[in-house]
Amino acid sequence: MEPCLLLLLIIYSYHEMHALLDWPLYDNIRLGLFAKLTARYEDFIHMSKIDKLKLILGWQDDVLVKECAKACHQILATRRNHMYQ
Repeated sequence: MEPCLLLLLIIYSYHEMHALLDWPLYDNIRLGLFAKLTARYEDFIHMSKIDKLKLILGWQDDVLVKECAKACHQILATRRNHMYQ
C-alpha cells in the first residue's frame, strides 16, 4: 500500500473512532448503545478506544449486531443532517 494512502486511512480511521466514541453531538445515540454493550460486556467501559471500536464495528456478537448497525446509521444520519441543514 502506498505510504500516503496508508496515512490517509489511519487519519480517517482515527476520525471515525473519535466520532463514534467521543463527539458530543452523538451522546444520546452513544449512551443507549454503550448501556447495551456494558450490560453484555461488563468491562466495556474500561476497554481502550480501539477495543471498543473493534467490538462496535467487528460484528463479533450476533445479539448486538443490529444495535451497533442501528447506532452507526443514526450517527451518520445525524452527521448528514447537521452538516447540510
